[in-house]
Amino acid sequence: LVVMNVISASEDVQKLGVVNVVYNLGGMPRSGIDYEKSRRLAKLFKAIPVRFCSFYPCIDTKFWTIVVETFSVIINRFLLMRFRIIEGDHEEVMLKLKAVGIPSEVLPVTDESKLLVDDHLKWLARLKMA
Repeated sequence: LVVMNVISASEDVQKLGVVNVVYNLGGMPRSGIDYEKSRRLAKLFKAIPVRFCSFYPCIDTKFWTIVVETFSVIINRFLLMRFRIIEGDHEEVMLKLKAVGIPSEVLPVTDESKLLVDDHLKWLARLKMA
């Protein structure tokens, strides 16, 4: 929610919209899939004063294809946006994202598909101090 508050305060974001990239390579979450949370998330996206213009889930397994397609049915009931599933290994996903205009260097992920969170945590800490 902190990120949503920050981006909703930006006039440029309100005019141009947000591109949402979900990088999910590497298997199933330990806690399983919470479909109710997906439904609530879709409603939250509709309620905030930010326009999500596109959503790119990046996945590497057939299991995730089924999950993401189910999520797209749920979310498309609430939002109108470009929704495109990007499948492949890390290199393939990065090339496909570049093809739609998203440079790989802006994504906080290593070549081994490890998520880099240090900069994000520092940014959140700075927000709490402000």
